[in-house]
Amino acid sequence: MKKIFFYSLLFLLKQSSLIAQQRYNFVISSITGERLPYASILWGKANGLSCNEQGICSFTSITKIDSFVFSNVGYKDSLQLSANFKPINDTIYIQLQALSKKLPDAIVIANGKLIEAGTIATKANSYILNNTPKHLITALRVESQKEISKIISLSVFIARGSTIELPLRIRIYNSNNNLPFEDILIDNVVLKDYKVNAWNEIFLEDSNLFLRKGIYFIGIEWLCTEQTKQNGLRVGILMSKQQIQQTFYQHSNRKWVKDTVTVDGESENIMLKIKLLQ
Repeated sequence: MKKIFFYSLLFLLKQSSLIAQQRYNFVISSITGERLPYASILWGKANGLSCNEQGICSFTSITKIDSFVFSNVGYKDSLQLSANFKPINDTIYIQLQALSKKLPDAIVIANGKLIEAGTIATKANSYILNNTPKHLITALRVESQKEISKIISLSVFIARGSTIELPLRIRIYNSNNNLPFEDILIDNVVLKDYKVNAWNEIFLEDSNLFLRKGIYFIGIEWLCTEQTKQNGLRVGILMSKQQIQQTFYQHSNRKWVKDTVTVDGESENIMLKIKLLQ
């Protein structure tokens, strides 16, 4: 009886070891075969990573994964059950279908002036560090006051002490129930090289994005791979008693959540700002 128990225990340990050593290798491309840099792979309730610049993502899972969600800005989401995966040379190839782009209406803003919206300050007095490490998007609520505005640029403040140039993807959303909803910017705009302890401006004028009067969200997506997930990238935060808290975040497949952190009565907002021609 003891021998049977011993062999059963060995079998369980072996199975556990196999699960712990499960390795996944993905290559994500469009249906035309073009590799999709920084595409996202999400699984479970709060796990996710990004592909590298070549559309490749490899990682080891210590738990059984039932399904994955593959996504990329400007492409339709795709769901694939792991039980149906048939790797080719130990690699799983995924293809995503591009969204059809609508040509923007020709709009001329006569005698317009440039304004900035968002968290506007000279320097950050704190920072956010994605050290979970998980797929993370952080967004800031902004309001367009005019009937029509054109997006000129988006800026992010990279705080002092950042130790790695981890890519960030720019995200812009419309709103639903005061939460980020659908992508307005469907181009894959990635910030890879940036200055530390300074604002970094990404010009978007060529995207011809126009906002109607209302609420929007501007955000950044940490593009963490298995190799860069332990990153030291610090994105600036402004802490103040005068400001209203307008920062929201989303981990992997979880819902958007409003940041409610306060320190000594000071609210904190991620340092993002947008430049509009109105």
